[in-house]
Amino acid sequence: MNKKKILLLDDDSQIRFNFKIFFEDEGFKCDAFSNSLDALNSLENNHYDIAVVDIRLPGMDGEEFIAQALNINPRLKYIIHTGSTQYKIPDKLKNPEIKIADVFHKPILDMNLFAERINQILNNEESFLT
Repeated sequence: MNKKKILLLDDDSQIRFNFKIFFEDEGFKCDAFSNSLDALNSLENNHYDIAVVDIRLPGMDGEEFIAQALNINPRLKYIIHTGSTQYKIPDKLKNPEIKIADVFHKPILDMNLFAERINQILNNEESFLT
């Protein structure tokens, strides 16, 4: 069985650790990065099925990461997780069809819903959340 691979980008080490363990327990492979430059370098050399991206990052923020990642792999899918409850998807990121259902706010209280949405995206399924 070919495991789906997640690129995880978050500057918080505890979140990276917890998400990575959770994703691996859910049957995914997961590479975790603390900054956008390292994540972009890995994206150039590796295949990922989906990226889970924090928005507020030091240096290059998550939106700019996604914009640059689209140039490397335009088929990569995205989940955004952010601490900003006021976050709205900017027009420049609507191109890869990131939907409001693909934005999760920290703290994520039900990781099962998070994993369910990732599986829906990877399996090209729509849900009532879109």
